[in-house]
Amino acid sequence: MSSDIPGHDGKDPPMAEQIAPDVAELHAAGHGRNEVARRLGVSTGTVSAAARIAGVEFDRSSTEVATRTRAVQLADHRADLAEMAADLATKAGRRLRIELDATILDPTTVRALGTTFGIAADKLAALSATVTDETSEHAAAEMWLEGLRLQIHAANEGLITPDENGNTPIDFGPPREDHE
Repeated sequence: MSSDIPGHDGKDPPMAEQIAPDVAELHAAGHGRNEVARRLGVSTGTVSAAARIAGVEFDRSSTEVATRTRAVQLADHRADLAEMAADLATKAGRRLRIELDATILDPTTVRALGTTFGIAADKLAALSATVTDETSEHAAAEMWLEGLRLQIHAANEGLITPDENGNTPIDFGPPREDHE
């Protein structure tokens, strides 16, 4: 493709060159790389290339703060999910006990409640084990103990099938890796 403009081959400059002034302006206004990318409708890689052209550098400390904030939000979310799992396991266990005490058993209902109870208790144990935030350690311990209590209660009620040796399997949390 040719152009009538001397020194111009008719091709547009690369996107990073085109948006470099906008990136510099948004950076000066205090926006981070991800926000600049969202506002300009380009990838963060293009914003980084444009920032190099414009001679600006994005501050990494705001990224670190955002990462830590997100980690706390996710820990809170896991704690909420664990609380929901504990509530669901408790309700399913209670309803299962009522069904098992009934004169006529509905196998479909018993199976569904048993499955719901087992999955909720398992997820509670797994979620409890993933909480690592120091401020949540006490809550994590309480959730883990609650999951264990629910499993022991289920075992006492005969809701957990014993293994081939007659032992009732109880999940104490995720398997630990052996460090040699």
